[in-house]
Amino acid sequence: MKNEYELKFSVNGFDDLLQVFRTSGSEFIDSGDERNLLFDTPGGALRNAGVLLRLRQWGSNIILTVKQHIAVSGVKGRREHETVLGSGLPEAEALLEALGYNRTGEYRKHRERWRLPCGVTACLDTLSFGLFLELEGESPEEVMKAAERLGFAPEEGILEGYPGLQKRLEP
Repeated sequence: MKNEYELKFSVNGFDDLLQVFRTSGSEFIDSGDERNLLFDTPGGALRNAGVLLRLRQWGSNIILTVKQHIAVSGVKGRREHETVLGSGLPEAEALLEALGYNRTGEYRKHRERWRLPCGVTACLDTLSFGLFLELEGESPEEVMKAAERLGFAPEEGILEGYPGLQKRLEP
């Protein structure tokens, strides 16, 4: 379990950010394609309680994640529980359905991750509905400072998750 704080910014492209990352001593972590499946009870009990239940396929890994809302100002805060499963995606999905959860959404993205010198992780995310910079860190203050260092105003950050953005922005 860990607490995660994040801010997203819609961007027109990644070239300028990549130039800053390469010249600032940032460390490339990895990149790859993700498939994210979201689950809830038929009545939406998890969503109503501010909880996200997700299966993520990242390469050959299947990751089960539960995120709980943390009240914090200026950034999105979540308490995250995560584990890698030994089964494939169809079996993991069947397991959640056997427990009474239904798939409520799906989104795919390509993600490239960089560790900034300040310790914040910068994710360059390409989705069908836009390009985004997502900054993730261990405290709200470090995420907001990283945004400012990259030329973004923290108060203009997007606190909405990709499922909500997908509903609003996808054609």
